[in-house]
Amino acid sequence: MGDDGETISAANTLGIQHPPGYPLHTITAKAFSLIPAGDPSFRGCLFSVFLELACFLLAYLVSKLALDTAAIGTLSALTLSVAPAITAAGFTIWEQSIIAKGGIYIMNVLFTLSLTAVALVLYRDKARHVKYLFLFAFIYGLSLTHHHMSQEIALPAYAILLYRSGVLKKAGPRRIAAALLFFALGLSAYIYMPIRANTAVLNWGSPSTWDNFWMMVTRWQYVRSEITRSAAGSLTQAWKYMTSVSYAFAYAGILFAAVGMAVFYRKERTLFWYFVSIPVLFLGVTMVYLNLSKDRLYIMETYITPVYFPLALFACAGLIRVSEKLSSLLRLNAGAIEAVLLAALLSAQCVMFYPKLDKSRYFYVYDYCRNLLNTMDPQSVLFTTGDGVVFPTWYLKYVKKYRPDVTLAGSAVIPMQWVRDGMKKQNPNLRMPVITQKVGTESTGYIINAVIRGNIANFPVYFSYNKPEENSLGDEFAIVPKGIAQKVLPKQFARVTGQYTVMTDSMWKFYNLRGVFGRGRNFASGTSTGLYIKDYAVSLNSTGIFFEDNGMMDMALQYFTKAHYFDPTDHEFIYNMGNAAYNMGDMTKAAQLYRECLRLNPRYESGWYNLGVACYTARDYKCALESFRKVKELSPSRTDVDGNIFLLEKLAR
Repeated sequence: MGDDGETISAANTLGIQHPPGYPLHTITAKAFSLIPAGDPSFRGCLFSVFLELACFLLAYLVSKLALDTAAIGTLSALTLSVAPAITAAGFTIWEQSIIAKGGIYIMNVLFTLSLTAVALVLYRDKARHVKYLFLFAFIYGLSLTHHHMSQEIALPAYAILLYRSGVLKKAGPRRIAAALLFFALGLSAYIYMPIRANTAVLNWGSPSTWDNFWMMVTRWQYVRSEITRSAAGSLTQAWKYMTSVSYAFAYAGILFAAVGMAVFYRKERTLFWYFVSIPVLFLGVTMVYLNLSKDRLYIMETYITPVYFPLALFACAGLIRVSEKLSSLLRLNAGAIEAVLLAALLSAQCVMFYPKLDKSRYFYVYDYCRNLLNTMDPQSVLFTTGDGVVFPTWYLKYVKKYRPDVTLAGSAVIPMQWVRDGMKKQNPNLRMPVITQKVGTESTGYIINAVIRGNIANFPVYFSYNKPEENSLGDEFAIVPKGIAQKVLPKQFARVTGQYTVMTDSMWKFYNLRGVFGRGRNFASGTSTGLYIKDYAVSLNSTGIFFEDNGMMDMALQYFTKAHYFDPTDHEFIYNMGNAAYNMGDMTKAAQLYRECLRLNPRYESGWYNLGVACYTARDYKCALESFRKVKELSPSRTDVDGNIFLLEKLAR
C-alpha cells in the first residue's frame, strides 16, 4: 500500500525514491529482491523482518551495556530480552516490521541502536579505545544517507554520551580529523543517486545536477508544507505522540517506564539523561515541525520509531524494580515474577495488535490497482495522484511487468521536468510541451491540458479517481466514467451509447473484488476502507450521475444502488437513489430513500428539501411542511422555502 510500492519498485529496479532518496535502503534491499522465494513484494517485506531481527539483537546488546553500566538488576537472558521484546511487540514497530516501507523506519531504529551501542562502549570504558570514535563517525555518516532528519534530531542525545565519555578530549586534532574522514566515507553512499539518476527507471527528482541533488537531500519540496503553523496544531500533535507511545506499550508498559526512569535517575544519571533525551527531542521536534491534518496524524507514529526502545529500556528497569519489591513482599522468586509480568505485558500487546496487523488476506491495494490498469485501453496515458495509486501501479508496471504499455503520469508533480522526462521515457512517441523555465503548481492544469491536446488523437487519456486539476480539461474536453477510471473525450463525444452501457456493466463484472464485502473487511485497515472501497462506491456513483445527466434514470438508479451497496454509510448515494426514483415518477420510493438518507445524516439540508418536494408531489402535505420547516431550521437565511411553508400551512389544515 502507498509508499510500499515505491520502496519495492526502487529496490528491484535500483531506482531513486522520493526525498531524501533513501539510497542506502534501496541498495541493501536490492540484495533481498534477488532471493528466489515468493513474490517481489514478499521479499520487500522480508527485508523489513530481517532488519527488525537485527534490531532485536542490537537492543539486547544495548540493554546489556546500559543495565550493566547502571548496575540495575541481575543480567539474565530473560532480563536482557525485556526491552527488545516489548519494543518489537509494540504496535508501530510491529507494523513497520512487516511492510516494505516500514523497513526504512526500522533501519532508522537500527542506526539509533548501533550508535547507542558504540557510544555506550566509549562511555563505559572511559574512551579507552578511541578507535570506537571512528566507528561512530562512520555509522553516523552512513545514517545520514538514510532518514537523516531523525538522526539529526538525535544528535544532541549522542553528544551527551560522547562528551561524558571523554573521547573528544582524548582524541586530539589528528584523530578528530580521521573521524571526519570516516564520517565522509559513510556519507559517500549518496553518490549512488547521481550515478543512477540518468539511467534509473524510477528517478524521483533526477538528482544528476547539484541543484536537483541538494533539493532531494534537503527534502525541499516538503519543508514549507511541514512546519507547524499554530499552537493548536502543536498541541494536537503532542497529544498524538503521547497516545501513540502509550498505546504501543499496551498502556501498562508506560507505568513501568515511569518507575524505570526513577531507577536510572538514581543509579546512573548520564544514562538517564541520554535515554530520556531521545523521546523528549522527538516530542519537541514533532510538535513544532510537522504540520499534519487530523486524517494524517497517523504519519507521526512512524516518525517517532526511535523513541520506543529508550522507553522500553526504562520499562525494563521498572519491571525489574517492581519484581524485586513484589519478591520481598510475597517471598517469591524475583525472576519468576519478572517472567510473569513480561508475559502479561507481551500478551496484552499481542491481543491488542495482532487483529489489526493481520495482513493474511489483504488484497485491496493489489486488486484495486490491477483493476485500474485493466480498465485502460492499449497504449493509454493515465494521470494519477496520491500514494495509494501512484506507487502500487509503479510496482505492477515496473516490477511485475503488468501493463507496461500504459504511461503513468503523476498529476500533482507534472510541473517538475523529471516527471515529464519520465513520461517520455515510458512512451517516446508522446508529444510533450516544451517548457524552458521553472514553473510552479499554478501551472499544473495547463501542462496537463497541453499533454492531452498533444496526444489524445493518438493515445487514450485517463484520470484515476481524483478530480482532474483545475484547467486541465479546458472547454474542449470532458471526462466520462469508465469503471474506476475517468476517460477524457472531446465534449461532443461525451455521451451515453449502447456500447458504453454494455461496456460499463461488463467492466464491473470483470473486476476482482476480493475482501470488499462481508468478512473480508476484517482484514482491511481504515485507510483501505476509506480510500479503495470508498472509491469503488464513488466511481459507481459518478457513473450513475453520468447516466442521469443523459436522461437514463433507470440506469442511474441501478448504479446509485450499487454505490450504496459498496458503501452503505454514505448518505449522498441514497440521496441520489431518491432523485432517480423521483425522476422516474415513483414518489413513494423517492420519499422512502430520502428518509433513509436523513437517518444517516439528519442535518443534510438537500435531503430535507427533496423529501419536501416528493411529499408535496404525492400530496402528503403534512410531511412536506415538516420537511421544509426543517430546511428553514437548518438554514434560517434561506428565503426560497418561505413561500412553500406559507402555502403548506394552509393545505395541511
